[in-house]
Amino acid sequence: MVSSLAAQLAQSSSLNASLYVDRSRRQYAQSYLFSERDANQHDFYSLHALGLNGLLKLKALNPLFEKYENTIFSESSRNADRTLQSESQNKDLNRILDDFLKQLGPYLMETPTSKALEWVIRRFRVTEFNVDALMALFLPYHETPHFTKLVSILHIKTDLWRFLIPLKGAAQSLPRVVLMNEMVKSVDLARFAFNLLPESLEGGWNHHALVGFTAGVAVEYLARQKHIKEDVLSFVLSVASRLYGPNTNQECVLVGYTIFATLSQRCRFNPEVLTALLTEMVKGQAHTHTTQFISFAVALLAPQDQLQDLADPIITKILALPDISPCLVNCLKWNGSDKLINALLPGLLRQINNPKVLESLDALLVSSLLPDIIIQTLIRGLLPLCDPVAVDTRAIQFLRMIYQNFPSIYSQIFSNVLNEIEELEMREKVGAITRLVTLPSFALDDIGHLMLSSRLEGTNNRQHAVRELIDRLKDKDLETDIRKDIRLALCDRIFDDETSVLEILYGSPSAVLPIFEDMSFITSVAKVLASSEVSRGVMRLHFNFIAGPFYEKHNEYGGPIFENIFLPFVLFTKPRQKTAQLAWDTLKDSPFASYELLLGCKDIILKHVIREDTRIDDMASINLDICSRIAENILSSTSFPGHLDMLFRLICHTDAHTRSIAFLIARFLLNLLSGHHQIEMARRLFITMDIKSLSSLQDLVSGKANLQEIITDAALSKAVVSKPNSNTTLHRLQLAILALIPVLKRPPDITIDWLSPETSTSTDKRGVAFATLMQDVYKLVNTSTGYHLSTMLLKALFVNLREEALLLLVGVWSGVLLRGLNHNSNSEHLVQTGLSHTLAFLRAQIEDTSSPQDFQTVVPALLIALHADIKSIRSAAMDCIAAITQSTKCASASSVYAVDTVYGEKTSENLQYLEWSDFGRFMTSLESYHSHCVNDKDYLSIVSQDILQSKRSDSRKDASYKEKVLCYLLSHVMTWEDLDARVILLGMLRNISHEVKLQMLVPALRVIVFENQLQLFGSTQGSGFQYWQLLLSAYDLKAVPELSDPSSNIRDLFIKLVTASFKDDSLPPTIPKSILSCLSGNLFDRLPLDLQQECCIILVESAATVSALKPLIKENCGSLFKEPNLIVSLLSHFQPINKDVQQRASKRVKVTDDTRNASPNFLTVLAEILVAHSVPGSPELLSCALDTLAAICHGQSLQSDAHYTIQLFMTIIETMVSSISDVTKLAPNTLKMDILVELLRISDNPQTFNQALLIMASIARLTPEFVIQNVMPIFTFMGSNVFHRDDSYSFRVVQRTIDSIVPVVVDSLKKKHTEKLDLLKASSDFLRVFTDAATHVPRHRRTQFFIHLIEILGRDDFLLPVCLLLIEKSHRVVRQKASEVVTTLSLPLAIVQAQSEGPPFEIIHQLLGEAAKLHAEFIPNEFTSTTETPFHVPKDETTTKMQINTIVIFVDALLEQSVRTGATVDSASINESVVLLLGFANAQTSDSNIPQYLDVSRISVKALNHLLGVISVSEFVSSISVILEAKNPLAEVGALDLLASRLTNVAPKTRSDVAPIIVNIIDRICWIIEKGEDIMSMKAALAALQAVAQSAVDQEIPSLTKALPLTLKAANRINQLTAVVLKCIMPLSIRIGPRVLPAFRDVVKFCSDLLRDAPKITDEKEKHSLIHDAQANLINLLTAIPQFWTIDDLKKLILLMLESSADTLTLRKIMVKRVSSKQVLTALLRVWSSSIPNPSKEIFFDLVKRTMRNSERPVVHENLRDIFKMFLEAFEDLQVVKKGLVTPYMDVVLNPSLELLDSLQTKLNLSLELWTALIELFDASLVFDESAFWRVEKLNQLGSSLVKQLAVVPSFPISYQAGSAQILQTCLNNLFSIMEDDLSLKKLHVDILMQTRSEDSGVKLFTLQTLISLWESQGEKLIGFLTDILTFIVECAEDEDDEVAKAARSLKRAVEKRAGNLDVLMGK
Repeated sequence: MVSSLAAQLAQSSSLNASLYVDRSRRQYAQSYLFSERDANQHDFYSLHALGLNGLLKLKALNPLFEKYENTIFSESSRNADRTLQSESQNKDLNRILDDFLKQLGPYLMETPTSKALEWVIRRFRVTEFNVDALMALFLPYHETPHFTKLVSILHIKTDLWRFLIPLKGAAQSLPRVVLMNEMVKSVDLARFAFNLLPESLEGGWNHHALVGFTAGVAVEYLARQKHIKEDVLSFVLSVASRLYGPNTNQECVLVGYTIFATLSQRCRFNPEVLTALLTEMVKGQAHTHTTQFISFAVALLAPQDQLQDLADPIITKILALPDISPCLVNCLKWNGSDKLINALLPGLLRQINNPKVLESLDALLVSSLLPDIIIQTLIRGLLPLCDPVAVDTRAIQFLRMIYQNFPSIYSQIFSNVLNEIEELEMREKVGAITRLVTLPSFALDDIGHLMLSSRLEGTNNRQHAVRELIDRLKDKDLETDIRKDIRLALCDRIFDDETSVLEILYGSPSAVLPIFEDMSFITSVAKVLASSEVSRGVMRLHFNFIAGPFYEKHNEYGGPIFENIFLPFVLFTKPRQKTAQLAWDTLKDSPFASYELLLGCKDIILKHVIREDTRIDDMASINLDICSRIAENILSSTSFPGHLDMLFRLICHTDAHTRSIAFLIARFLLNLLSGHHQIEMARRLFITMDIKSLSSLQDLVSGKANLQEIITDAALSKAVVSKPNSNTTLHRLQLAILALIPVLKRPPDITIDWLSPETSTSTDKRGVAFATLMQDVYKLVNTSTGYHLSTMLLKALFVNLREEALLLLVGVWSGVLLRGLNHNSNSEHLVQTGLSHTLAFLRAQIEDTSSPQDFQTVVPALLIALHADIKSIRSAAMDCIAAITQSTKCASASSVYAVDTVYGEKTSENLQYLEWSDFGRFMTSLESYHSHCVNDKDYLSIVSQDILQSKRSDSRKDASYKEKVLCYLLSHVMTWEDLDARVILLGMLRNISHEVKLQMLVPALRVIVFENQLQLFGSTQGSGFQYWQLLLSAYDLKAVPELSDPSSNIRDLFIKLVTASFKDDSLPPTIPKSILSCLSGNLFDRLPLDLQQECCIILVESAATVSALKPLIKENCGSLFKEPNLIVSLLSHFQPINKDVQQRASKRVKVTDDTRNASPNFLTVLAEILVAHSVPGSPELLSCALDTLAAICHGQSLQSDAHYTIQLFMTIIETMVSSISDVTKLAPNTLKMDILVELLRISDNPQTFNQALLIMASIARLTPEFVIQNVMPIFTFMGSNVFHRDDSYSFRVVQRTIDSIVPVVVDSLKKKHTEKLDLLKASSDFLRVFTDAATHVPRHRRTQFFIHLIEILGRDDFLLPVCLLLIEKSHRVVRQKASEVVTTLSLPLAIVQAQSEGPPFEIIHQLLGEAAKLHAEFIPNEFTSTTETPFHVPKDETTTKMQINTIVIFVDALLEQSVRTGATVDSASINESVVLLLGFANAQTSDSNIPQYLDVSRISVKALNHLLGVISVSEFVSSISVILEAKNPLAEVGALDLLASRLTNVAPKTRSDVAPIIVNIIDRICWIIEKGEDIMSMKAALAALQAVAQSAVDQEIPSLTKALPLTLKAANRINQLTAVVLKCIMPLSIRIGPRVLPAFRDVVKFCSDLLRDAPKITDEKEKHSLIHDAQANLINLLTAIPQFWTIDDLKKLILLMLESSADTLTLRKIMVKRVSSKQVLTALLRVWSSSIPNPSKEIFFDLVKRTMRNSERPVVHENLRDIFKMFLEAFEDLQVVKKGLVTPYMDVVLNPSLELLDSLQTKLNLSLELWTALIELFDASLVFDESAFWRVEKLNQLGSSLVKQLAVVPSFPISYQAGSAQILQTCLNNLFSIMEDDLSLKKLHVDILMQTRSEDSGVKLFTLQTLISLWESQGEKLIGFLTDILTFIVECAEDEDDEVAKAARSLKRAVEKRAGNLDVLMGK
């Protein structure tokens, strides 16, 4: 995170700061849109505005761009700096930017995209931080200037895009060749390019450019690969497979197919891979055409080895493809198609009975292109499926077809198959199949042969077969099956292309007509004629047969024959002139010439002579005459609708001739028709033509002044004759029809609803059709780009409509607005154009006359336009309003425009008009809000409220004006039948409240209610529900007067409306919910009570009878049922009627079901509603509810469960009671509460009982006298019914009952008994009720119950009595074990602990006081009191003793819990409690004849100890003193233990305050130690003494000094006290200091003896503790009084350390540091003079070393002789000597030794032995040093000398070199190992390296060997100096001496082991 200062500086920095920078030194900004110099002229404000403008335009292209408006294009983004953001913020920013850049792909070439890119590049530096995302966007456009510009500003940092650097400088685009070359080199780049398309598919941002780029790159990349490697193949296959995902499309699937096909050309796949690839292709087949799939499947399989079979799922999916059969046949012309079909055949044959398989095989077998290899595969596949026994299986049939169509191939393949079969049985089977196939399948004559021959290739065979088959048909005895087979064979000959065969077929009409008897024959002939290869001879034969014999027999097929056979060929055109002549030659002499649509055509043909040289004009004239005649025949036909449908079908025909003649006939027919038929036909023609735009027709009228020039009949016919297949001809025909529509005559004598023709309810549909047609034409004309043509058509349209043109315009743009623009630019343009035309119309009307028309009829539509989302539309609408406003300036209007006609027939019934002055005033007011309405679409509601809302200050004239305008607008609402329009206008008036509003809308509500239309308005989809809500909003406060009038029809309608909305559950839930919402407002509160009651009764009864409405009513009725009077009236209405109240009152309450009344239980539903919401608190309502409860309990009219209803009303009563706050208004005896007590008495239902208790608890506040009178029954019933139930709810009920009733009882008791003693006596029986019932309360709830009870009773007054009563019931604890006591007393313990945060001393004192009072009743003494106790005192002494014992045990348990919590407290009652406990503890001495008190004494002592653990320090110490003076052994041990544990934790200040008392305690402790015999007491005393010594103050030192010798004597006297004494004397010896001197030697002896005897102790833990404590005591003495240790004492101590097996290191260190070194050295020398065992010498010399290190020089010199003597004697142990002596004396010998070593460098002075000794001395010193001697400066001094020896060793004799080198290298290694200073290490390392530059190769070699040794052992330290050694390694590696070069390479390897590869660092 950046600092706050940085953030402030970034925020306050000028965005124009770049302008103030020195231009001579700054860099130009990198810009995508501007040049370098221009880029700096634009700051971030202007760039943000530019980018935002581009984004807004992009939003118009794609709404998805809207989400970036508030992120990267927000106002805050201008100040964003991604370099100052956190990592997580930049991560989110990158995600948004990457997503934005991906979405720009389709629009990169657009100008708005460049603007948006400029912003993100300049602000967010995407060219630096989002390079990959930018390249993903631009790479598909790599050859465009846009890519060139991007590369010029791109920050290229990765290797992936480094190849673009040359292009960056050259400012060139990226040629495809360069890109492909780089992709071949870089697999990463190829993977990036390939992955763009699948990633775009998954993200939903793919586009055409990316698809084309991927396809081209993929094919070229794979083609360039010499050998496709596995990694390339892997990612290419992965990319192609991802293209078939769920979000794919046709283009992407084809790219995947292309990749697979290209890979197949370059790779060889195994069958498994091929099958997988084909499976992937099948996944994408749903997005492609079948032909495309088949072609790519062929391309995939053709280069590969033959795939033998495909899985059945693949076969099934391929068969499911549309038109699979013809596609398979068509693919036969492609090379390699046999690979696909052969792979499919095994799977197809497995499904041979599938109709799709049969169709596919049939199609293949009739194809002449079928290769031999496929035939062979098919035959071999069919043979295993054949059964020689079954003569007509599918397999046999297909083999016969093969035999018929390919006999030679069939024979050859069968011969090969027979030759391959060796088994005789199999050969016989194949032979049988062959005979079955080649011989007839019939047992009758040779019909089978004939049928087979009819399909053979030879024409003669087919002629003979057809002739014979026809002859056989003449046999009347021919079987039906055979006749059927012959029929099929002859039907196949319809498709024969030989005229001779057809002549024979049609030559016997009588024989073949029974065969060709259905529509299939006409369809088959039509297919033959539609073929482009059919000959005219074949056509003539078909024409003659159908027009002659066939039509004579089947004249009912005249229509299909005309439509399918002749009409496509009767049009004379240049391509089909002869065909048309042929058709007419056939028709004119045939019976078909009499067909109704051809009547008169024969005469037309006969009038003209058609030759080859016939002119186009003549043919055009013939065509026009024929089409005109056919149109007249259609018009006069009785089958006019059917012929019209045929005509519309033909207009959509794919054949151009058929389509052209249909257009010509339609044009003539449209001109012939009139009225509704003409309009209807024009409408259907307009829909059928489906012209999307006039742009394709615009070229036809270019340069033409008149549209009629190109659409005359002659021109059209000539175009058809010349170019029938041209699109221009088609467009001319379409235009000819379209031009007729705008000039169609308006239907006369009708009123047209122009504004809502689609929703018009008019019975005369002529106007609807005409209005719809004209609007469609207007929409087409104004959403097209053909300006000239549009102008022509519009002119014709407006001239035709005249004044109604304005209504047309209003209907168009209002209809578009009401249906929604749908983000369609065409619809927006249409509205804009329509409003512009409207404005022009208005201005023209206004300017032409001084008395303009009154256009108030179109103002509501303009108000709807003001609600448009687009500002320009609102502005145009406001301009129209301004024009109308301008017209109102005139004095009068000539007429009202479209008066009583604007909304059609119903206009005159409902529409109201404004007077001219009022209209002018309204328009002027509306115009005054011009800018507001233009800028805010929702502002119109505010305007309407300002203009129309009535105010109190309004004059009568103003009020009348507002009422008129409101009625005017509402009348338009009621008249305009478009629901969306009503919603908008009513929404505008929603906030206006007026009396007339409801009156105006009543008709609409009446229609909805009385015509049962509620169902239509329940759906929230659409405008219906909004309309319903707006109607209901009229029921506002202004409607209250009408609703309050009982005689008002509006009131009756309202009741019926509510009733209808809740009548059943068939209505959508929104209807009743909206009614409830209407009632829940302020309206319901203002309604009269009787209407409120009636509405609520309807709701309650609906909830009871319609179960689906019950939850809704319960949820929403809360705001209705809130007035007490209303609820009282409802309860009274639904309350059961008791016929004999007096008689039932004497009986038990009836709470069981009564099913005699079959009516719905409305009272139960009412209760549920009241329970679901808060019920108001009212005495009257409460009284009524209690009465209702009593009536329910005593009544017999309930159908539902009585218990449930009773519980509901009890819940209501409870809520009411809690809501009543003012009890003073409650009159006495107002509430009849007896029913509640009765329910408590007899109810068996736990829930009912609990609720009754809760009510009693709540009502205690209202009627306390009643509760006090019944308190005992209440708690008695509660104990018998509730306590035994273990559930949370019952427990809460009990708590609430106690909360409410107990305070009432306590207040009553306190008022009667003011003295506390009297109060306790009076409440004892009341409290005993609860304590006696304690065992009945569940154990886990018992504690909480009594805690709660005491909180309610009052802690101060009732805690003690409750505890005593509970303790009294636990008297058995006197005989229980200590572990069981807490369990038994857990309840009173928990109660007391819950009432006090700390130790409960107050209650303890009270309890002990009560125990003392009991004690005084029988055994008074000085500790007890004779005060009277308020509780029951037992008669006998034994019971009293048990009670006392129980109380003391309870007190002890309390104190023990307090000790565990660690709490302390200072209380004034503590001393009194201590006295009382001591009294009980010493009670045994008062009367030894009472054995029961022994337990009391013991427990009292225990309690006393616990008491001491929780009191304050002063109280604690005083109490300890008191206890010790009492001399009670048990009490003493406990008190001393407490003292030992607590005293050390006392603060120093407090510790000083209690010193006088501690002195007394020390004296008592000394007495116990000296005189005592009890070990427990003595151990406790010693532990307490230790604690006192640890925290002792000066005032206590004398007493502690006296205690020290006593402790030693006690230890000598009693061995068990040794460990305790040892711990005790440690703080004593430290604290008393020199005062320990009298006992000093005793302590030393005591500790020494323990150390010597320690090995005898077997317990390791005890032994370790004793050794540690003994040494600690000796260390304390050495530390406290070092000057008092004599040499003999030290000698003994040294000998002890030498003899001891324990670790004495600490003791040795302390002795050397604290005691005088002279004495220690003298003692050591004396010890040395005695015999020392070898194992102890190391310890001894360690002492010597430490002593000499701390000794001053004079001391050493004084004892130098003895020291040398000691060294000489100890010389035998060299290691010990070295370790002990070398280091201390190195300071003396270092400088001389170094000088000596330096002098030995010359050969003259060289002494090998001396040199070796010196190096070994230094090495030993380095090894044995413990950071005591060798410091940095000394190490540097030594290192410098040792480095010089590197040049000396090679000069040694060869026999000495190896050993000397080893010694020197070891010493250097040790030197490096202890050196820690980096500078010293670096210098020493460099000094050694410098030796490699010696002239002597021997020195170089030895130095390199030494460096190898150093790097191997000390490489971790030297790795930081890696750069220092590289140069020397390179130099030595190039040395002339091979050994040196070899050693350098070895050194390099040694360094690389530590530092890694050095080649990079060395520049290799």
